[in-house]
Amino acid sequence: VLVLRALKYNLKAATYLDTQSDKWNNYKTRFSELKHCDLLESLGSNGRGIKLDTLCSMVGLPGKYDVHGDEVMKLFYENELEKIHEYCESDVLNTYMLFLKYEFIKANVSEEDYIDFLSYMRDFLRVKKSDRSYTEVFAKACESEISKVRS
Repeated sequence: VLVLRALKYNLKAATYLDTQSDKWNNYKTRFSELKHCDLLESLGSNGRGIKLDTLCSMVGLPGKYDVHGDEVMKLFYENELEKIHEYCESDVLNTYMLFLKYEFIKANVSEEDYIDFLSYMRDFLRVKKSDRSYTEVFAKACESEISKVRS
């Protein structure tokens, strides 16, 4: 999609299309994490097809706690758009927490920064998203993760 958009609008995409450097470490190389990271590919050993919910459950993150993907169509036809909205936001939070954890174990994020990112997320949720059904689930997950790192 990126290349097609670049072609359509005559946008320069030199970084994305870089084939002059190391052929195994550029943006288009599937297994390289130098310029991009497909989290599910990386954690699923490049093709095992592990679901986000499964990965989150395995590492102690909330995962799906209320709505599951197979319920979205039914919710849509019942005009439960707010529930779908919260479901999508909770997926983003799971992905973010999983990504942070992955970057932490790769030593790309220091212990101090990891705790700071989780603390910020917890505080943001409690202040800006206090009306969401997932707020306390994820805020407590942040606190739990911080406790694990500190102990």
